[in-house]
Amino acid sequence: MKIESSFQRFLDSEGVVYEMLSDCLFRFPENDIMMEVVPLGKSVVRNDDGRKYLFEDVWRRNEDVVRARVLAHLGRFTGIFARKCEVSRLDTPQSNDFLSKYHTYGAARSKYRYGLIAEGKLVCVATFSSGRQMNIDRHVESYEWVRYASLPGVRVVGGMGKLMNAFIDDVHPGEIMSYADLEWSEGMVYKSLGFVEAGYRPPVDFYVNTETWERISLRKLECDRAYRKKALDNESLVKISNLGSIKYLKTI
Repeated sequence: MKIESSFQRFLDSEGVVYEMLSDCLFRFPENDIMMEVVPLGKSVVRNDDGRKYLFEDVWRRNEDVVRARVLAHLGRFTGIFARKCEVSRLDTPQSNDFLSKYHTYGAARSKYRYGLIAEGKLVCVATFSSGRQMNIDRHVESYEWVRYASLPGVRVVGGMGKLMNAFIDDVHPGEIMSYADLEWSEGMVYKSLGFVEAGYRPPVDFYVNTETWERISLRKLECDRAYRKKALDNESLVKISNLGSIKYLKTI
C-alpha cells in the first residue's frame, strides 16, 4: 500500500478531521497544521509554510511510534508534569532500549544518559555526548544534546528542561549544542530553553535499506565495503536526502 493511502487509512481509523490538498499533502483545519507524506525516493524541497514532513522510511520503520507522534502534534496526548517526576541516571542498555523503541531515529552513541520516572515508570530520556574543547574565542567544553524522546502518546511538560538542568548540574558544560530536524520542527522548544540559532546544516544524503527501512549514512557504506556490495547486489538501497537542520547553541 502506498504511504499516502496508509496514512489516510490511519487518520480515518482515528476519526481525525483533515483535508487533502494533494495526493500527499494533508491539512488539519482544527489544528492549523499541514503535513506532507514523502514516498521513498521522491525529491522534496522544504516549503516555508510551516508544514511537517513524514518520510516513508520513518513511517514504515516504526509505524506505531510515528502514529502516536502525529496524534500528539494534533493535540491528542497524555500530559505529565516534569515537576512530579524523578530524575534518574541511566545506563547504556536502559537508554538504548528506550530510544530504539521510541525515538524516530533510534539510539545513538552518547556518554551521559538521563530519564524521568513517573510512578515507577520511565517516561522520557535525554542523552548527551562527551565533551569537546572549542577554542574559537575562549576555551569552552562543548557537549552535544544527542537524543530526547518520550513514551508514545505522552508529553512530559517541562521534561526537556528538567533533564537538561540535571545534566548541567552534574557535568558543568561550557555550552550545549543540538540540532532541530526540519522534517518535524524548527526548534522553538530550544529557544524556550535559552538556546540561540547558531547555523544551518544542509540536507544530508542517506541510503534507505528497503528490507529494514534503516537509514544508512554514506560514511557507513564507504567504510564497510562488504555491506555495500551485499546491499547494492540485492538492490535493497534507495538514496534519499533529508531536509537539513538548524543548529542551536546554549552558553552556560
